[in-house]
This record gives sequence, C-alpha cells and structure tokens, in this order.
Amino acid sequence: MFLMTIILVGCDLIGAGCVLYNMLSSARCTVHPGTPSRLLGVTLPGWAVDDPQVTALVTAYKKTCWRAFWLSLLPLVPLPLLEDYPSLGLLHTIFYYLLVLWGGSALQKRWFGRLYALKQKNVWVTGEPVVAAIDITEQPPAAISPWWLLPSLLVAVGMFLHALLAAGPAGVWQPVFAGTHLAVTLGFCALFFWQRRAPKTTFSKDPAVNTACNAVSRQLYTGFWAGLAAADSLLELILYFILFGTAPSSWAVLTALLALSLAPLLGYLYIGHRVQAAQRQILALDTRPAVCDDDVYWLSGHYYNPRDSRYKVEPRPGFQNCYNMATAGGRRRFYAMVAGILLFCGAICLFLVRMDFTTAEIALSPDRSTVEIDAAGFDWSFATGEVQSLAVSSEHLSGTRVGGASSRRYNFGNFNLKGYGPSRVYTYASCPWYIAVELPDKWVFLSLPTQQQTKQLLDELQRATGLPVQ
Repeated sequence: MFLMTIILVGCDLIGAGCVLYNMLSSARCTVHPGTPSRLLGVTLPGWAVDDPQVTALVTAYKKTCWRAFWLSLLPLVPLPLLEDYPSLGLLHTIFYYLLVLWGGSALQKRWFGRLYALKQKNVWVTGEPVVAAIDITEQPPAAISPWWLLPSLLVAVGMFLHALLAAGPAGVWQPVFAGTHLAVTLGFCALFFWQRRAPKTTFSKDPAVNTACNAVSRQLYTGFWAGLAAADSLLELILYFILFGTAPSSWAVLTALLALSLAPLLGYLYIGHRVQAAQRQILALDTRPAVCDDDVYWLSGHYYNPRDSRYKVEPRPGFQNCYNMATAGGRRRFYAMVAGILLFCGAICLFLVRMDFTTAEIALSPDRSTVEIDAAGFDWSFATGEVQSLAVSSEHLSGTRVGGASSRRYNFGNFNLKGYGPSRVYTYASCPWYIAVELPDKWVFLSLPTQQQTKQLLDELQRATGLPVQ
C-alpha cells in the first residue's frame, strides 16, 4: 500500500547515511607513510592527534554528526501523506538530498574551522608557509539595508490577501500559489538576516584581510537575497494575473512554482562565484607571508587555491567537493555537474507533476474513427474499426508494468496483465469499474475519474463501433 513511501524513505536514508559516513570518516585519523596525520580534514603533526584539546573537539564533532543525522529524519515524517502523488514525493526527496548535503557541508566547514583555529593557535604547521596576507586601507563595503526587503514583503502579503478574498475560477490553486510565494519570500528574508549575522571566516592572520573578505561576502550575499526577493515578487505578480485571469490547469501552476523554485539555486551558485572572485582580488593585493599551510585552501568548505593550476585535487574525508574553485576549469565542471543534476531532476518532476495533477483525456475524433488518449506522456490512439469487443468489468487487474506509470490513484501505459497478456491501461481508482476493449493484438482498459464520465465514454464507443457491451 505504501510501496512508493518505502522506496523514497529507503533512498533518503541511504543518502543521509552516506553523508553521515563521509563526515564520520573524517574523524578517523588517516596516516600515510612519510606524511603528517589528517583529522577532520586538517593536517596535523602525528603527535598532535592525541592532544587533549583535539580529542575533545573530535568527540564533540562525532556527537554533533549523530544529532544531525537523527534530526535529518524528521523531514521524512510527511512522506506517507504524499503516497498518492509521486511527483511531490520525488520533489521531497530532491530537496531532502539538497538539505542533507548542505547540512553536511556546513557542519564539516564549521568543525574544520574550529580545529584549524586550534592548529593555528598552537602553531602546528606541517607545510611550507603560504603567502596570504594583505594591506587594506579602504573602508569595507557595508551590507545591504533590510528596508530593501519591504517592497517584496508588501507584494507577497498583498497577493496572499487578494487570493484569500478573491473568488477566482481557479479554486484552491489561487491561495496555494500566493501562499507558496509568501513562504518563499519569508525564506529569502530569513536568509538575508542570517547572512548579515553569519559567523566570520578567517582568511589569514591579518585582521584587515578577514574584515575585508567577510564584508565583501556580506554585501554580495545580502544584495543577492534582497534582489532575488524583489525579482521573485515581480515575476510572481505577473504570473499571478496571467494564470488566474482565467481558470488555469493545475500542471501550469505547479510548473511555474517549480521553475521559480529552481531559479534561486542557480542564482546562489552564481553569486557564490562572484563572492569568491571578489575575495580572490583582495587576497592578491599583498605579498607578506602568513604562517599557514595548504589547509588554508579548504577553509571555505571546498578547495580554493589560485596558486594551483589543477582543476581537481585529491578528495579529503568530510568534504564533498574536491574541485579547485579558484580555477575556471574547476568552476565550469562543478557548476555544469550541478546544473545537469538539477535539469535532470526538474525534467522528471515536471513529467510526474503533469501526471499527478492533470486528468487523462480519452475522446473520439470528430469522425469517430479513432479513440485518442492524452495521458501525460503516455499518449496513444487506436482505430474504432479494430475493436472486436466491448465489456465492462470491476475485476482487479494484476500484472507487471512494462512501460508505464502507476500510483494508488491511476494506471497509465503498457502492462503485461494476467489473463490478458500485453495490454494498454488508462484507469483511475476513483471509478470502481472500467471498460475492456479487445483489439487484434492487445487489450485496452479505460476509465475516467468519475462513473458518469466513464459511462459517457462507453456510450460513445458503442455508437462508434456498433458493438454490444458484454
């Protein structure tokens, strides 16, 4: 009964388990002959691994990883409610994977930074010094003012109130669309204020370097979230009046929501590149050496070394991205991989959304010579002259799906059914009976969401074929 839920929960648990394993693997000390030890991704002298401060930090890290894993199970609770809607279940899994990957990266970056700070404090340097200091004389840029969020909030709240009060032809989809936009806008505002108060990242021993690099990050990211909220409000306002001026199809509404949900992800990747480029320009202004080693290139949560021409380096346990984001080749490959995954998942989701939120159309052509079926990617047709018999049945169909889609609400596509062999099935569970159409080489089973619609289809088939109903 809950097969889809079991499959999706299993996939989610595998993904969360892999991230947990990757994070815990970084807490195991790795020692290579002739090289220092590595713990939490930080390179340490062998004798420093057993330092009480290090062991206490690693123990706390492990506990945090397990707490995060158990906390990551909470988003799985609503999955049984999506059993009848595979598209929403898949969307849930995609966003769950993104959440788990982002959470794992954030935790790894945070604890890597803590151990690295301890290493710097005790001067446990294992490699050659790296030139990474700077002379900053200009005033660091300020973060964007929160007042820039006000127009977006006013548009979102106004749209939501209008959707609640308006008696439009779209029914529940109008407040759903407006409510989703309001929730997204509030999310942008939360990210904006979080970015203003984000913990500072250490780039070198020079406080001016850290102040400048963190200020650039705050300015660009707060500007990004404020600008994204404004652009999103404008686009949603236009879509709102386009979609709900007349009664829209549900798949059009959900397609618009999905497209507007993917846009921030791509924009975030772009602004991340802008932030790194600005910080790279700052770090290139100085030639004074600071006491650090190659660990400094992993402080941003991934490898970022403008002095290394390689686009990819050896992976470090705990880190999920080993592309050198300071090189054009590394950035291109990483962003191409992310964009490819998002486009692939988005295409699948759009396909499933159309099946879940549109009704299959089964109708005869104007001359009654063909039965045309429009079923969200499983379109098909057959000639009424080929029909050998018509029957009505409520018997449960059982068999194997060989090229179709099914949920508890519908079955579309090619099936191999017991007692019938190769068959085409287009049925809805909400109708307790279906029409069985015998063709020379296969059976076709048809029903629509209501008995009245199915009875009307049966009458049209009888008139077109002239056959009695068995």
